Amino acid sequence: GKDGADMGAALGTCQGDGSGTRLVHLAAGTYPIEDLSLVHKVSLVGAGQEATVIYGPVPLLRTGAVLASVKVKGSIEVSSGEAPEIRDCTISGAGGGGVYCNGSSPTLSNCTILGVHCIDFSSPTLTNCTISGELGYFGWGLRCYYSSSPTLTNCTISGNKDQLEAVYCRASSPTLTNCIVWGNAGRAISKDDSSNPVVSYSLIEGFWPGEGNIDQ
Repeated sequence: GKDGADMGAALGTCQGDGSGTRLVHLAAGTYPIEDLSLVHKVSLVGAGQEATVIYGPVPLLRTGAVLASVKVKGSIEVSSGEAPEIRDCTISGAGGGGVYCNGSSPTLSNCTILGVHCIDFSSPTLTNCTISGELGYFGWGLRCYYSSSPTLTNCTISGNKDQLEAVYCRASSPTLTNCIVWGNAGRAISKDDSSNPVVSYSLIEGFWPGEGNIDQ
């Protein structure tokens, strides 16, 4: 937790597996936690996305950390060089929150997220995720800047109320496979001349060139 606090010890729910890994079980409930951080080999697992709610930002997830089965009412930030796992979570944000990747490579699966922002060689992997503006006042979809290359598989980007593009690429090359980009306020995908998004077998509103893509 914040300032190195041992959440598991405090809750009486921390267990080890003999390999140095620590697993914290967070029971159903609402937890106002300021600046939650998870270090290497620490996993925090809630009782479900609707049952365990964390109010507050998560500013630090280290490589080897796992955050699972919770709703985060705040932003998650993954710093340079880090590659944590986030699964079965709702990241609904507070004041425009979502997942921020700064030179990092988190793995997200089965998550619902207000928005994903990638910058400076970030390469997150998203599988079976939904990026939806319905979680907040507005959503900004997927933003890719400066040599970022996120990979999305079986994901949906919808309901984003920002008038900008649902997927925006600046000097970046995301890969979308078997995805849906539909029902957003702005254009589905936009890029600058130095970007090369690869989109295949996907349903893209307004269409986007690529093998197997459709617009209906």
